[in-house]
Amino acid sequence: MVRFSRTVAPANDSNLTKQEGECADPNSITKNNKKLFGVCLSNGEWNITDNLACLCNYGYELTNGSFTCKECQRGFYKDSVGNAKCVPCPANSASNTGRAGCTCKEGYSRSSNMADCEVMVKVLINITMVITSEGCTDGKYDISSLLTRLKEVVFDDKLVIFSNFFVGEHSYVYLIVCWCESATFYLALIIDSKVKEQDVIIVLRNASRDGKLGDFTVSAIKRTRLQIDFETGTTEAGRITSPGSATGITVGAVVGSIAALAVAAGIFVFFVWKWRKNSNETRRRERTNRDTIEEIENVFTELEMAEASQSHQYMALDERNRSPANCPQPSQSVTEYTSTYSSTRCWEIPTEHVTLEKVVGKEAFGQVAKATVIGLQEKPTKTLVAVKMLKDHASESDRKDLLSELRLMKELDAHPYVIKLLGCVTKSGPLMVLIEYVPYGDLLGYLRKSRGLNDTYFEDPDIKPQSNLTSEQLMKFAWQVADGMSYLSSIPIIHRDLAARNVLVGKGETCKVTDFGMARDVKEESIYQRKSKGHLPVKWTAIEALLYGKYSTKSDVWSYGVLLYEIFTIGGSPYPGKDGKKMAKLLEEGYRMPKPQHVDEKLYDIMTNCWNDDPNLRPSFENLRKELKEMENRHKGLINLSNYDDRLYVNVDDLAV
Repeated sequence: MVRFSRTVAPANDSNLTKQEGECADPNSITKNNKKLFGVCLSNGEWNITDNLACLCNYGYELTNGSFTCKECQRGFYKDSVGNAKCVPCPANSASNTGRAGCTCKEGYSRSSNMADCEVMVKVLINITMVITSEGCTDGKYDISSLLTRLKEVVFDDKLVIFSNFFVGEHSYVYLIVCWCESATFYLALIIDSKVKEQDVIIVLRNASRDGKLGDFTVSAIKRTRLQIDFETGTTEAGRITSPGSATGITVGAVVGSIAALAVAAGIFVFFVWKWRKNSNETRRRERTNRDTIEEIENVFTELEMAEASQSHQYMALDERNRSPANCPQPSQSVTEYTSTYSSTRCWEIPTEHVTLEKVVGKEAFGQVAKATVIGLQEKPTKTLVAVKMLKDHASESDRKDLLSELRLMKELDAHPYVIKLLGCVTKSGPLMVLIEYVPYGDLLGYLRKSRGLNDTYFEDPDIKPQSNLTSEQLMKFAWQVADGMSYLSSIPIIHRDLAARNVLVGKGETCKVTDFGMARDVKEESIYQRKSKGHLPVKWTAIEALLYGKYSTKSDVWSYGVLLYEIFTIGGSPYPGKDGKKMAKLLEEGYRMPKPQHVDEKLYDIMTNCWNDDPNLRPSFENLRKELKEMENRHKGLINLSNYDDRLYVNVDDLAV
């Protein structure tokens, strides 16, 4: 399995010289990636030094009767470098794309890589933490520092069971700021029943060992369903307090109740907060840990009552003074779109507080402008935002579509890879939807501008891409969109128009899914049936939607496969040269886009899996998110940009002017 360049054998073995060799099979490597050296002997044989040999890579086994490595068959895996045989995946799991491991099927989880996957049973673990971070004394506390500490602890203690959550692959605990003087903050997550309570305690205790994160108590409540229900009582025997707990709560502390759920498929998080008045500060200094626990249990009772009417209710931290009396009531024409929201939630912004600067993009029924807002989130300073609004002479149908998009966005929790709603104008002037401003523009334009092509959506984004994007950046874009869509599909929401043009690029090249004009909330039914005719993005639309008008989250998975093509071809147009009117027939006959020459088969497999005729056989966004995250560190081997031919992905009308 070792190959050397052709060499003439010497007359004798007295003056031998080393020659560098290489593994003959592209799917084999040397142990620890050491270089191979050999000497050609006078008898015409090679003598390999250091007893090095080529071994089959992860996911490959040595074939019988030959010296080649072949990929493990479907349902088998090999998680080591060597010439051992591939072994079957544990029960209720399937081999991943690289055949280097196995992933549990949906609805199953396991406690270790070698264990069988079992039906998931949920446990709600309450962790009461008094946070005394030094940053809190400055008036605010950034919960991301807690995540950072937990990541370090997980790596140190090798608590693999928590890696999916605390390593930050898929966490819904965002950069949320708590104002210490007047807020009590609650988070709720669920943990797989395989997690031991003591493991949770160890992680949190080590995370707070320097005293900066404060003290905590833990109690477990077993649940058998995914929906989170807060219970008023907890078992006293299950409550454990870390050594050195403070007897009181310091001024400016944030009391957090954190419960965690880490399942193989990912994390589902729901959070609620309750604002507390400054007058409680004196009592807070004297309150003991027991008093704190009793108070939190009382709050759980209030939350349980709130959940009876709305299972995903929360109030943003910036709305502490926005009572219903202080909120302008929307006009009658908006009522039908706002009836499902809590009366304590207020998004309305007076028109006079919004100053439009310039139009930066155009959409199907509207346009997007760059603007500044005064008084947003009760801040006296100006805030830069993007404003979605209707074009002149827009129809009533267009207005209803924008209101429908606004209604849906109000239901979304904050997520780093989904665009954030900041406010709206529905009463005092023209309809406006205020979202966070992104300096890089849309993803399609960002990809194309890196190649010198024109952006047909954002006219002049603030930040231009570097001249050449790297394979690492492309893989990051793909994973971030999958992460955002994993959240949306868990609600569940069907986007119906997922494409690179509908992904915005924010600070730090963070991709954010946007444009919910065609999206549908399908909490009651998992399938949406299109009942009216309208324009469809046919080259991104799933085959069942084109043929029968049926949409599901798996229809979005199909669109995501097309979006991957856009990303990996750096802004290439899907199905180049194909007539959109003939797409349905073309797909029905089995046609799929060919593999780009610079893209590895493993990535192309993901794309073709997304384009499976049967929606049930397509991967979930959660599995896509996990698989792409696992591949992220192998980006150079998966996307060979040295083999990228720019001419293959240029349309005449795309050329920059």
